[in-house]
Amino acid sequence: MKKDIKGRVLNKGEDQLSDGRYRYRYTANGTRKDVYSWKLLPTDRTPKGKKDNLSLRELEKQITINASLGISSYEADKMSVMELIERYWKQCNYKRNTERAYTILINKHVKPQIGNIKISNVRPSTIRNFFFKLAEDHSQSTVNTINAVLYPAFDMAVRDGIIRSNPVIGATKGLSKKAKQTDSKKRALTLEEQRAFLNYIKDAFPYWYSFFVVAIQTGMRIGEITALTWNDCNMSDETISINKTMLYGGCSDYDFKINSPKTESGKRTIKMFPAVKKALQEQKIKGKNNIKIDSYTGFIFTTPQNNLISVGYINRLLERITAQYNAEETIKADAEHRQPLLLPKNITSHWLRYTCCTRFCENVASIDEVKLISNYLGHKNIDVTLKVYMSVSPNKENELQYRVQQNAFA
Repeated sequence: MKKDIKGRVLNKGEDQLSDGRYRYRYTANGTRKDVYSWKLLPTDRTPKGKKDNLSLRELEKQITINASLGISSYEADKMSVMELIERYWKQCNYKRNTERAYTILINKHVKPQIGNIKISNVRPSTIRNFFFKLAEDHSQSTVNTINAVLYPAFDMAVRDGIIRSNPVIGATKGLSKKAKQTDSKKRALTLEEQRAFLNYIKDAFPYWYSFFVVAIQTGMRIGEITALTWNDCNMSDETISINKTMLYGGCSDYDFKINSPKTESGKRTIKMFPAVKKALQEQKIKGKNNIKIDSYTGFIFTTPQNNLISVGYINRLLERITAQYNAEETIKADAEHRQPLLLPKNITSHWLRYTCCTRFCENVASIDEVKLISNYLGHKNIDVTLKVYMSVSPNKENELQYRVQQNAFA
């Protein structure tokens, strides 16, 4: 009959090691496994300087319950949060740009905070506290994106019998009020703002004028613009073939990759409007570069240092442009005794695409033309375009309802 140093009788499978720890040995699926604790009973005190944990008897009870439910507590004790995420990702079929976006966020936020925690030790409060801190400095969008990875990963662990319940359930409830509130809600530039924006770039940032004319006039995604090569532009037919996108996931030219558009609707040929054609002709005068990515050469747009362009680069450039413009416009307006025409401080690259869509929707003659806009912009679903159309043309709502009824009951 085994006893511990306090003279207490130990049960089958229990013993006490020379360093004072208690050990319980059991067999699961034909494999011998061990769990350890500094305490035999819940009422015992953890030795000073040692990490507190469940008592050995509590661990045994947990193992018994898990075994009856088909739960693999041993695997949960060995697998970290990051290892679980990696296992989940192997079952997903993300497009490469989506996978890169998720990876960047997970490595930046999850990995250093909770990445090394064993999933058996992850409680709802663990996830809740993680999201609570994340929401202090980041937007609800960031919280939601990370939740979109953690939730299904832990759900997979539940289905695989590794843990009993998903600790991510309800973890983000109510956090929208706490998430960092910014005025970054996407909106289109007004026509007056758009003109002021392009005119200022033409004078203060002439190198980038052609780029932003193409961005606003075509509504192309930044990855589509930066992936454009001269072979994609037919000056005679005045068309642009959009068939690829540029991805960036690191800090060097080696981290740039070319991928197909995210959806089939992203592959399209669009009209080269006069202002776009002129901008491209002016860009061609600047000369060609020798950059080669995934067998593609002849990229139209590069940085002044002749490097490839990432979305982050453009967003930082926009921040610099708007800050400089607003400072100068404030001084100028004050001298002229008028209200300054200020640009939103938080313009991002996607605002330019949204602005293009808005200009189109402001000028369409009927709802039938919205489909043409949707095709031009490469929207996966016409509903995306319709939302913009309805926001800028509220008086067309009756027409839309009429057409829906006409088609439904014809």
